[in-house]
Amino acid sequence: LEAMIPRHVAHYQAIKSAVEALGNIKMARLDFCQRSSRYDQYLAGEKVNIFDMSLCAGTLMDIGVYCVSAALDFFGMPKSITATANTDKDGTDLSGSVVLDYGNFPAVLTYSKVCNGGIGSEIIGENGSLKIARISQYADVTLTIGSQTQKIVGELTKAELMRGEAGRFADYIREPQ
Repeated sequence: LEAMIPRHVAHYQAIKSAVEALGNIKMARLDFCQRSSRYDQYLAGEKVNIFDMSLCAGTLMDIGVYCVSAALDFFGMPKSITATANTDKDGTDLSGSVVLDYGNFPAVLTYSKVCNGGIGSEIIGENGSLKIARISQYADVTLTIGSQTQKIVGELTKAELMRGEAGRFADYIREPQ
C-alpha cells in the first residue's frame, strides 16, 4: 500500500473534472520542490534515511513520485520518457526533471528536496488552465476557462488531507481486495 494523499482527498473527482474541462491538453508542468528539513544533516555527512538510496529514498521516489502519479492519473501512459537527475557523489538523486511525451503535448515534471520552489503546477488545455499550488495534496487549485476563474479547492487542514486516505485504509482492513 502506498500513502498517496491526492488519490484519496474528497475533492479528487472535482480535480479530474477540471482537467477534462480544459479540452485538448497542450502542455503540463508538474512541480514539487521542497527543501528537506534534514538536508543540512545530509550535507554535514550524517547518514540520513530520507537520502538513503538503499532505502529507495531518493528524490524521485520521495517527492517526484507525486508528479509522476499525477501525470499518469490525468493523462495515462506517455509515448516516451526522457529524464535527468542531479546526483550526489554517492548516487543519491537530489533533484530531477522528466519530460513525458504524449504525442500531442509534453508533460514536464520537476522535483527537488534540496531547494524550495514556488511555481506550482499548471495544466494548459485549449479551453483554459488549471493551477495546482501543491501537487502532493491537490490543494489550492484554480481553474480558468476563458475570462472566468474558479477556485476548485483552497487550503486544506491536516484532518481534511488525511481523512480520505485513512477511510480507504479502514475499508481495506474491513474488506481486503
